[in-house]
Parts: sequence; structure tokens; C-alpha cells
Amino acid sequence: MMSWLPGRAWWSWSCLPVDILDLRRQQRCAHASQGCPIKRWTPTALSRVPEPVATGEWVTSPASGSVFQWTSAHLDGKTLDTWRLIGDGVVDDYLEAHPLKPDTDCIAQVRGNDVDDLGPAGVAARARALLNTPPSWAVDWAAVERGQAVFVQHWPAACATLWFTSLVGGFSAPLITEVIRCTGYLTGPHPGPFRRLLETFQMVLACSLCGDAGLQPGGVGWETVLRVRFLHAKVRRRLLHHGAAPQGEALRAWESATYGVPINQEDLAVTLLAFSLNVVQGIELVRGWPLTEQEQNDFLHLWAVIGHAIGIEDRFNPCLHGVERAHAILESILMHQLEPNAHSRAVAIHLLPTPRIVALARRFLGGPLSDVLGFPRPSWVSSIVATLVFLGMRAWAWAVAVPGVSSLWQSMSTWLLKRHLRALTSRNPVFNSKHQ
Repeated sequence: MMSWLPGRAWWSWSCLPVDILDLRRQQRCAHASQGCPIKRWTPTALSRVPEPVATGEWVTSPASGSVFQWTSAHLDGKTLDTWRLIGDGVVDDYLEAHPLKPDTDCIAQVRGNDVDDLGPAGVAARARALLNTPPSWAVDWAAVERGQAVFVQHWPAACATLWFTSLVGGFSAPLITEVIRCTGYLTGPHPGPFRRLLETFQMVLACSLCGDAGLQPGGVGWETVLRVRFLHAKVRRRLLHHGAAPQGEALRAWESATYGVPINQEDLAVTLLAFSLNVVQGIELVRGWPLTEQEQNDFLHLWAVIGHAIGIEDRFNPCLHGVERAHAILESILMHQLEPNAHSRAVAIHLLPTPRIVALARRFLGGPLSDVLGFPRPSWVSSIVATLVFLGMRAWAWAVAVPGVSSLWQSMSTWLLKRHLRALTSRNPVFNSKHQ
């Protein structure tokens, strides 16, 4: 384990581009090369069983260049195909029976809907119940609050990771990108996509600044996530009932045999991991040494609660069983999905408007995936700017680790982020009725 001063990287400029994730990857490759062959495994289309991988085998993804050892915790493509056929039963059933009314907040409508005359018995009652039902498993609310503190303390690295790794990297998966293309959510002309990104940032802030009470039923974070859940259900219903019309293409039926149900359990699970485990890795990348085991587990516990609220069934919630299990599920899903095509490349590059931002994205995504996505090699000017920005985030990460200073930085960060959240909320009340 590295000390909080990251050793050789503190003194050597040549080590600045080398991050902890690269070191781990090199260690895995070195281990695998010691008499253990590495199997190259590419994702498969839905409903096709991938080549079997035995426990203990080493595999690599051609898209990302990642290498890992297959364990009993990993999931094969056949299993993940079943996840893609499941949406969100309670909310989907509710919208079938009680479509959302124009200019009405979804939560207010559900709370005011005390009859089931328009649909099967119990549909509205089940929807009302989910507004007030915490997870069935034991939530450690102290861990949730500590997980929120991890985000606040490391928000520069966390936000950069969310943009470059979670969103840009995540949208390079064609099975996920298809929903984005068909809704135009992030593919329209600028600055529209960045307003969408700010909405996502607003949801993350609402969940990270509300304290543990804010993620309990009735709290601001809890209800913000529920509004996202209803938005997902509305998109799912529209695509399944009315078809899909990607920009510039004719209307066509949604291809469930190829893509599964829109915004299905696999998509929700990998998105949850992108906002939790990927952020942990991004923080470690920026500062150059790992978070503590407790910090990692606390942050995942926070997102396990958010995953419950956003509609992930407990049996599919990837943050419920610790860091190692989360790693295995993320690696499994990336192997199942991560094979960028022309459409996913277009979505990814659309979110990077300038060469300097592309250069910074390359630092977070790594060279192999950036090259597969078609990101251009940066000029020396863009590289210098990206390096300076990265070093600024690293300086922040090192400063907040200094004993006696962390509490001051935490208070300052909380004040700053709450101010941003108030500004975002006043300009754009996110996920309110106009988004329904």
C-alpha cells in the first residue's frame, strides 16, 4: 500500500502520466504472462452465448485493453442477457394504467392517485408504496453519510471522472447508446447536451449534499432519484409503444431482440457502477494512491441506496456486496457491452467540444479506449493544458489528505457545492414536471 505521499510520482515528472490503474494493469499483465495465457474475448450480440470462460482464466477486452482474472463472481453473457429483458415492473405498470399528466410532478400525481379504477388492482397502491419504502436490507446510514463525504472531499476528481469515464466512456457501449440516439437526449446541438449533463450533476449533488436523512423516503435526494426513475419509465414506455426515430432516420419499432428492454436492469446496474466504482477509481487515478477500504465500501453503500431508489432490483444491485463483487460485475458487463460502433463513437465525441477537453478525456479513459473511440491525438498545447488541469486536481487531492486541513477543505467544498446546487435548482428545477 502506498503512503499518502505517492512516492516516486511526487518527485519525477516522468511519472505524472502513470496512474495507479495503469500500475495495477501492468501487474495483472505481468502475472498473467507467467505461464497463464490471456484470452481475448469480445462482446456478443444479445441472445448469443459468448465463448465460455473458466474460473481462473485471464481475459482481456480489445476495446479497453483491460486484463482481469475470471472468478466465480463474474457473470457470463447468457446471464446478463436475461438482465436486459427486465425493466421496472412497479413504475412501468403504473404508467400503463395512469399516464403522467402534463405539467404535473410525477410524485405529486402518484401521491394523489388513491384509486385504481383505470388499471389492475393495486397498481397505484404499489407505486405509492415505493415512494415511502426504504430498502428491505439493512442500510448503514452512518456509512451513507461517510460515502457522501468522500464525494464532497474529492469532488474535482469525482466530477471529472463522471464526465469522462462514466458518461463519455459509458456511452461508447452500443447497447446503451441506442436509447441516447433514439431520444436525442445527448445528441442534439450544443449547448443542449451540456444542459443534460448539468441535470445529471444536479442529481448527484442532491444525493451527496442532503445528509443521510435526504436519502430516506421523503428526502430531497430520495425524491430526486425517484423522478429520474419515472423519467426512465416514460422513455421506456415511449420507445416500446411508439418506436424509435434516431436523428435523420425513419421511425422504426424498438428492436428488443437486439437491445433488450430500454433502460433495463443491466443498463441501470452498469450506470450505477459508473457513478460509484468508476468514481472511486477516478479519485485514485488523480491522487495516485488508493482510497481506504472503508472509504470505498462507504461510497458503494451510498450508491446501493441510490440504486434501490432508481429501480434496480436487489438481486441485480451491484453495489450491495462489496468492492470485489462490484469489480467483477463491472468487468462482466463491460465485456458484454463494450464494443464501440460508429453511433457510439459519435455520441462520445459529441460530449467533448474542444481539443483540450479531448486531451483530458484521454488521460481518464486511457489510450486504448480513446483510440478505439476515434479521439484524435492531442497537440502539445492541448497536452500541456490537460496536464496542468490534471495536476490541479492532484494538488487538491493531496491538500485534502493533509492532517488538520481536510476538515477545512470539507467545509469549503460543502459550501461551494451547495451554492452550485442552489443555482442549478433555481435556473432549472431538475426532473420536475417539464421533464415528464
